[in-house]
Amino acid sequence: MPNQPKPDKAPLSFCVPMHLKKRMERRAGQLGLSVSSFVAMTLDEALQNVELTSDDHREIAEKKARNIMRQRSFRTFNKA
Repeated sequence: MPNQPKPDKAPLSFCVPMHLKKRMERRAGQLGLSVSSFVAMTLDEALQNVELTSDDHREIAEKKARNIMRQRSFRTFNKA
């Protein structure tokens, strides 16, 4: 479905200085990645030593399940 994020993803919006944005765009292009993929990869590398608790994993699973149900009900609604 167009414009629907994967259920296990959440939007994140923030502002960065223009020179940093340009550097991200350039580096993403060098790696053949979108800026979003580059940012996700960079954050994943920077945060790999941060441990999630069982409560964190449970919260993520619940949000993912809600997103799946929301997308299913949206598809059903639009078919009518």
